[in-house]
Amino acid sequence: MLIYGATGGVGHIGLQLAKWAGAKVYALVSSEGKGAIARKLGADFTINYCQQTVEEFVADHTNGQGFDVVFDTVGNDNLQNAFRAAKLNGTVVSIVSTSQQDLTLLHTKGLTLHLVYRLIPILHNVGRSH
Repeated sequence: MLIYGATGGVGHIGLQLAKWAGAKVYALVSSEGKGAIARKLGADFTINYCQQTVEEFVADHTNGQGFDVVFDTVGNDNLQNAFRAAKLNGTVVSIVSTSQQDLTLLHTKGLTLHLVYRLIPILHNVGRSH
């Protein structure tokens, strides 16, 4: 599993839950300090996205195949990077996808996209007890 924003507010929880579930976790970070935090949280590998392109780290860590699951906590245009990092028939999970996206890679790679937006019950007043 590849996690964008692995040391952020949601990403660090995703990292720990993925490890708890038995996943091999690749944490994307922007600095060595954040890499150290990700490793303390259980990341098996850290990847500095400032030093490698998506294509480079996919080649290095998956022999160019891509990751089974990509968890994107960054959103917006980064969703395209998540699509590029996922393997054929892989899964992309995003918590921040309030932008318009080109879904070409989603189709050509047979990806599953799962969007999570926890504010729906509050915004629509559903599923809450009064």
